[in-house]
Order: sequence, then C-alpha cells, then structure tokens
Amino acid sequence: MNFLLGTSPPNNKLPTLFCSAVFCVLIDQLSKAQISKFLASVNWAPTKVNEYLNIIYVKNTGLILGLFSSVDSSIMFFVYLILFVLAMFVITKFLFLDPDMNNKTGFYILTFFYSGAIGNTIDRIFRGHVIDFIDIHYKNFHWPAFNLADTMISLGIIMYIFKVYKDRE
Repeated sequence: MNFLLGTSPPNNKLPTLFCSAVFCVLIDQLSKAQISKFLASVNWAPTKVNEYLNIIYVKNTGLILGLFSSVDSSIMFFVYLILFVLAMFVITKFLFLDPDMNNKTGFYILTFFYSGAIGNTIDRIFRGHVIDFIDIHYKNFHWPAFNLADTMISLGIIMYIFKVYKDRE
C-alpha cells in the first residue's frame, strides 16, 4: 500500500482495489449493524447527536434518496439489479480502459464507487431494503437520510467531477 503515499499508481491495482473495497464495505455493514443494535435498544427513537445531526432508522426500499420507494419491491429489486450491473460495467470500463483513471485519484474514485454500490446491494439482497441512518438537518429542513455507502458513492462522484475539471485546466 506504499503507492497510497506516493504519486505513482500500483503496477497491479486490482488486488489493492479489492482489499480496499472490502474494507470500506465492512465499515459500511458494521456501521449499519451497530446503529440498528443501538436504535433497537432505545426503541428505535431518533437520537440527537448535535444541532444538525440525528441518528435515525429508515428502511429505504427505493433508489437514491428514497426515490420510487412506493413502487412494488420486486420490481424495484429488478430495476436496482439492472442499475447495479450497469454501474459496475461503467466503473470497470474506467478501471481498465481510461488511462486518466490509472493514478492514485482514480484508484480512490473507483474504490469509493465499488464500495458504496456493493454495500447497498448487500442490504438489498439480504434485507430487501437499504438501511439509512444519517439525518442531517437545519432547523426544519431535513436532507433525505443516508448511510456510509451513499457517502462513499457521493465522494467518488465529487472526486470524479473535480478530476474532470482539473484535467480540463
């Protein structure tokens, strides 16, 4: 993992990418398990962390930010599976074919994308829904609840946007 401290990409990044993604997925799954255990102990009551953050328990049967959660769950699972396969295809395309992704930044982008997608897919397969528990709010405005896998995907997207913008300069 010395390449993480330097600027050169690994010669064979697949094993490192795999191990990094597994680590991130484990963190995501452990966080969901611990939050579920904690909230069960307080009768699923939302827990205030500070003025802007609550820990809550949401069963998200929809897509990102709960979109389409009213659609039949068997249809949503099929739609999600198709989107997951397409996302993995696109991510893999970047991994193997885009020379601009063959660096440290590209490695992190891919790790976050893979980890987030796999973490939420594990929830869908084994629970039938994704567990969301982070509630960020300001006064009465609440951002839709999310989890660490969503955060990883968002970080990957933000890093990719910055990379594209920086590469254009």
